[in-house]
Amino acid sequence: MFAKDLIGIQPRVEELESLLKLNSKKDDIQVLGVWGMGGIGKTTLASVLYDRISYQFDASCFIENFSDIYRNSGGRYGGATAVHKRILCQTMEEKNLDVYSPSEISGIVMNRLCDIKLLVVLDDIEEYEQLLELNIDPKSLLAGSRIIITTRDEHILKQYDADIIYKARFMDENDAHKLLCRKAFKNDHSNSIFQELVPEVLKHAQLLPLAIGVMGSFLYRRDAMQWRATLDGWQNNPNSGIMKVLQTSFEGLEQREREIF
Repeated sequence: MFAKDLIGIQPRVEELESLLKLNSKKDDIQVLGVWGMGGIGKTTLASVLYDRISYQFDASCFIENFSDIYRNSGGRYGGATAVHKRILCQTMEEKNLDVYSPSEISGIVMNRLCDIKLLVVLDDIEEYEQLLELNIDPKSLLAGSRIIITTRDEHILKQYDADIIYKARFMDENDAHKLLCRKAFKNDHSNSIFQELVPEVLKHAQLLPLAIGVMGSFLYRRDAMQWRATLDGWQNNPNSGIMKVLQTSFEGLEQREREIF
């Protein structure tokens, strides 16, 4: 999302930053885990936090869509090796990694990164085994280093012995209303003829930032009758769930609009 869409996020980012205890001499917080359902804003939180604190580290990397990279990179350089390459490219600007074997790449990660103050964000971990294969031991990193993990599964964070486990929260109603208005009307307030329809959209979105953003973009430049028809369509499919609504709305966007999500 664009900066103008980051409504109500700053206090949460500041809360996460305080949990990391970046200025603590004890250095007892090495791994911060952020978990919550899809669309609640975990990646956005981690991204804004990363932009806010990364300058305090010798090197940093943000591995977005970790599981997609892990799963979809085929051949001998798939799985954890694909992620290792991303980490080295971002932290050390390594480019000619294909001359090394997967085991050599893994060794390079540990040998080069254990002597610098490092920030690593691993976004969207789906399985604990992915972290095991990545083979980055937080305790082997230099003092002051931090690892931030986002996932839908709290148990993964417990298995990994995350020092802090943070549950991402839903938007409050005022922030949700403002986000929908910015998407659907391009300002912070709704037109009077839509006042009764806006709460219904928010009810379907279940206070999920991603859902609000997609639905609002779908409803942009549509009149009140089209809003009502769309809401009736969602209402007539109560068992489809929020992800079906998201899929329908997302597919209704133009390609240019999809790219912002």
